[in-house]
Amino acid sequence: MKLIYEERKSLPRLAWCACISKDKRSITILHGPWVETQPNFFCEGAWNGDFADGRLDQATVFMGSGGILNNNDITFASPTHFLEKLYLIREKDKVFVSNSLAFILTELNDACDPSYLNYLYDLIDFHSKGLTNHHTILPTVLRNKVHLYQRCNVIVTQNLNIIIDAKQAIQPPDNFFQYRKLLQESVKDISDNAMSGLRKRTYSSIATVSSGYDSTACAVLAKEVGCKNAVTIVRARRDKEWGDDLDDSGTKIAETLGLSVTEYDRLAYEHNNFPEAEFCACSTGEDINLLPMENSFTGNMVYTGARGDFVWERLGFKVPWSSIVSFGVAEFRLRVGYIHMVPCSIGEEFHRKIVKISNSPEMNLWSIGEFYDRPIPRRIAEDAGIPRSYFGQQKKATSFNPIWGTVGMTEKSAKNFREFAQLVYKERTFLHHTNFVVGNLFLRLNNRGNKIFSTIAKGLGKKLELESLFSSRYQRPPSIDDLTFHWGQDKIANRYIKK
Repeated sequence: MKLIYEERKSLPRLAWCACISKDKRSITILHGPWVETQPNFFCEGAWNGDFADGRLDQATVFMGSGGILNNNDITFASPTHFLEKLYLIREKDKVFVSNSLAFILTELNDACDPSYLNYLYDLIDFHSKGLTNHHTILPTVLRNKVHLYQRCNVIVTQNLNIIIDAKQAIQPPDNFFQYRKLLQESVKDISDNAMSGLRKRTYSSIATVSSGYDSTACAVLAKEVGCKNAVTIVRARRDKEWGDDLDDSGTKIAETLGLSVTEYDRLAYEHNNFPEAEFCACSTGEDINLLPMENSFTGNMVYTGARGDFVWERLGFKVPWSSIVSFGVAEFRLRVGYIHMVPCSIGEEFHRKIVKISNSPEMNLWSIGEFYDRPIPRRIAEDAGIPRSYFGQQKKATSFNPIWGTVGMTEKSAKNFREFAQLVYKERTFLHHTNFVVGNLFLRLNNRGNKIFSTIAKGLGKKLELESLFSSRYQRPPSIDDLTFHWGQDKIANRYIKK
């Protein structure tokens, strides 16, 4: 078995799509110009292992995606975080695998089904069960099944059998020092991999910094491996929670760490042509605030505080699953060409142990005892000399509210979306309406029951977390506004058409 590479310079820099034919002795890899190609493996990203060995499938931490030959099989590796997926479609005697939904659909002349309005809800549900569920399926207009895989390896045999293989496990830490060492060593190993002289392109580090906990701690980790630059968005979005105080700049933090910082306006993207599209193609468009920083991101390993809400919160609150913020960067990242470094995701699979560390006596000095309380990142930051008053004082956000329909879109994008939606939208049938009404009723009853049981458990001194038994699709009635995902996919499809 061998890999045959076909570079298309018109593709997004880090996009790839593999085609495996039954009983054929070669596998074709279509790829963008920055994908690393070796005789027995390919990748976009870096992992905590030697680049020369190419064993991205055995990595305990992998920021990116790729594949490696193993005898007559090929193993595809997703990131070890939950922010991006692998996509697989079986068509007759072929299997296609890609790190881009738009790429794999375009390659098969397929598209999202306009009569199916639950794509975003399916992604939310998939995300909400990410620690236990590594696979789900989405439909297409040609009635293909798109298999999505997260935080796992996918083995495709020569006979086109599909095997899900678990990622290599990390030894769980028992205290802060073990966890701090895990973060430090993992970040160092990944940085060394990203700077390997065997690569066609190496990646230096750049940190995103705000006034929050997570990005501040991640900037410290970046500084420890030689990071010299940072970016920050100076103003948060308006929200009743923090009133008129919109200052979210991380400039003082970056300067304390000795980083050269570039400040950005979160609304600077508005001059772009349909700027929301590539973010809506993956999520609800909340991550569009990153668009103004794309020139700073290009060719770098970008440290963000993504997943800190889930992993580092002392009270162990779940992330609100109606929000899939940070999940929308995939197509933007592939086009711009950067590695997304997510330190908070390292060891995320044992987040309950991390929460336990946050609540242990050894962390009391770094706990402020309030709702917004994250002792682990506070300790990392304060140990690096950042004053307590500089960060973690109030929860803010520079990300955008979810885009549903034209709400939150630029005028040009809103006009284009309305034209697209009116063209493809199909009115819901009575059966569709009945399905929603019944599902919504059971969802509300289920949520009410979960709340009652949690209250009873709290009265007994116990903590009880119950997941809903019903899909998030029943939260709101389906409408033409649910076509933002379809619109985003449609707008970016052209970047994957062979030119």
